Amino acid sequence: MTPAELVEVLSAERQRLEIPSSVIAGITEGFEPGEMVVVAARPGVGKTALLLIDAYEISASVPVLFVSREMSEWEIMQRLHRYAGNSIQEELPKRQFFLSTTARTPMQIALAARSVGARVVFVDYLQRLESGKRHVTREQEIGDISHALKDVALDNGFVVVVAAQLNRESEKRENREPYLSDLRDSGRIEQDANSVILLWRNPFDEEEPFTVYWKLAKNRRGALARGELTFVPSRMVFYVE
Repeated sequence: MTPAELVEVLSAERQRLEIPSSVIAGITEGFEPGEMVVVAARPGVGKTALLLIDAYEISASVPVLFVSREMSEWEIMQRLHRYAGNSIQEELPKRQFFLSTTARTPMQIALAARSVGARVVFVDYLQRLESGKRHVTREQEIGDISHALKDVALDNGFVVVVAAQLNRESEKRENREPYLSDLRDSGRIEQDANSVILLWRNPFDEEEPFTVYWKLAKNRRGALARGELTFVPSRMVFYVE
């Protein structure tokens, strides 16, 4: 860019997607084009449910692509039916919700997102993707995937919200609170992400609703934060405390 163009960038208003009814955007204080948001947790905490609900709600405002390498189309629709009830049959055609269960590399995700005009891309989950290249170690491959997803966000102006697994270290702690160092397979995920949200809950809670604790462990745009959500798995509902 030329000096004159850079001056125009400086004087332009900060771009931000107006996203109502998004739990994740509420935690990060909005979404900005070109950023990658990581939502990480151990299995069973509810990160997939959180991404799916957010994708469905956001699709009422902007085009959304939900990429799942974890569930089939039937499983995803069963979950959405639990969340929205019978109204989903009438409501879903009015929304801009697009689904892919076949995109498995960042390049395929980018192509799918561009084909539907997506503004926000949800990926479930990072460690289930493939890089399309050969690597010596799994850590190197995960790092390459993370870097490529960030490039997808930057090059296309998407917001990429990607779920990630945490390793078992947090389960050894009495309070189960995770840290950025618990991101499974690669520290590169932490480096590439604009924001990282860590989720955890008490594994001994056997009756719903469950309390899901969250913390914004990385935030390039502002302060760190923490809080609680109430999760009702049978209804696929999160309530903000």
